[in-house]
Amino acid sequence: MIIILSGPVHAGKTTFLERAAARLREKGAPLGGYLTPSLRGPGNRAAGYELVSLADGGRCSFLARDSPSPGPRAGPFFLDPSGLRRAKELIRAAPDRGLLVVDEVGPLELEGGGVRRALDKALSGRTGPALLVVRESILGEALESLDIAAARVVDVRQPGAEETILGWLEGELC
Repeated sequence: MIIILSGPVHAGKTTFLERAAARLREKGAPLGGYLTPSLRGPGNRAAGYELVSLADGGRCSFLARDSPSPGPRAGPFFLDPSGLRRAKELIRAAPDRGLLVVDEVGPLELEGGGVRRALDKALSGRTGPALLVVRESILGEALESLDIAAARVVDVRQPGAEETILGWLEGELC
């Protein structure tokens, strides 16, 4: 089962996933993959994003507006090369029968970059569910590019979205 959590930028998708992961962890569900909470700068502007492992809570830099060692660009941000390597490792290490979370699949992945190769490989052989975050502005393109037309799509703003997703996942994992 592949679930897509969608919505506009800064609509609360990562916050939603933090709550869902905590609830699933309490129930003993095996979790893998990562979240990317924003780092706020002056004027509450996004200064970058951290990469947080769902397996062990480890954190590292993932995206930054200003970077001493700029990697590929993702919008106004630079991908931290070590953060990108870690994201790929977390996808590969996700428990096959557990939940794989990828926060988020963006334009870079749709162009074949970022974590795309690791994600394609992980999705092709999984027995457990995957939950992917995709901005609403690229949702159609992502479904086509990833060849996942049968994915269950939930908008984070939809009433009952959290309970719907947790119901599906608890049925698969717990």
